[in-house]
Amino acid sequence: MSLAIDRFLIELLRSDLRGDNATSPQPLNPDGESSTVILTKKEYDELARKARRLEPPHLPSYVIPEIPDHCKLKGSENFWEWDRNMSFLVPREVYTFTKHGTISDTWTQDVCAKWEHYARMIILASVTDQALHMLLAMDPDATAHDWWVAFRERYAPNDALATISLVDKFCNMPRMPSDHAGFLEWSKRVLNLTTHIRKNEIDVEQLMAARLLANIPPST
Repeated sequence: MSLAIDRFLIELLRSDLRGDNATSPQPLNPDGESSTVILTKKEYDELARKARRLEPPHLPSYVIPEIPDHCKLKGSENFWEWDRNMSFLVPREVYTFTKHGTISDTWTQDVCAKWEHYARMIILASVTDQALHMLLAMDPDATAHDWWVAFRERYAPNDALATISLVDKFCNMPRMPSDHAGFLEWSKRVLNLTTHIRKNEIDVEQLMAARLLANIPPST
């Protein structure tokens, strides 16, 4: 009878979307009925939304993942590296909730509060003292997403001066070291700078302009 039940729910949904409350559809007998049910996108999205609301809310485990010291946020030199590490090391819900500020439409206010608290705990475990002092100076009511935005604006600003500085650092990279340890440090620096350039969506024209501006002598 699962097919009949599914078709009955679909007919109820269609009736609800049409605003037709005068008559209720009757359960369909699967015998002789086609197994194909065609839904419009609006009907499918609404059915999926209602089905999600029937699922129990997914709550955080409150187990703080171990964040290695080299993965923690230190400042402008590793903001995007920290962001990338967080996407791998922390639960997907925490990363999405923190970076984008988006939540599931099925979360109640209580569920949101639990995820907010969990996200803050993880952020505090993933930053160094320098970044921690910055958080302590913020509004106590700031959300985990507010923290991420503040880090982004402080350590990876996307403005003209930041672009000039970023391109200048990249164009003035030292030669590749010949020793293994030096090469690892050099390649890490290259990766960090190229990640900043890509995340800031700097195109070729901006890159050339920034390089020219970086060569202008200071005013006397």
